[in-house]
Amino acid sequence: MKLVGVAPDPAVKLHPGQQVIFRVKLVSTLVSAETGHISLVIQDNSGRNLKHGGPQSRMGVGRGTENLELHDEGVVSLDARWVDVFVPLFPEGASNSTAAEAVRFAVVR
Repeated sequence: MKLVGVAPDPAVKLHPGQQVIFRVKLVSTLVSAETGHISLVIQDNSGRNLKHGGPQSRMGVGRGTENLELHDEGVVSLDARWVDVFVPLFPEGASNSTAAEAVRFAVVR
C-alpha cells in the first residue's frame, strides 16, 4: 500500500479545537486474501480517536491493485501535540493489519 495524496498538506499546522477534513489517496495491493478493507484512523498523540459521532471511514478492497480515496473529519483535541492519520489494510479474516501508511500533522497553539 502506498499513499499518493494527502489533504490537507502535512506541512499545514493544525490548531486545538479545529475541525479538519482529511483526504487520502492511495494505491492498495491485496494478495493474501480475496477481499479485505481499509480504514481511515484519525488520532492524537494520546491515541484518542478524533472521529466523533460514528464509525471510522472504511472501504472494501478486492484482490489485486486498486486506486482508492477515503475522507473523514475530526476535531483536534484541545491538548493535542500532533495528529496521526493512519490507513491500515485488513485482509478478510485477519484480526491485525498487514500493511499501513501514516501521516503526522503538527498542532500549534
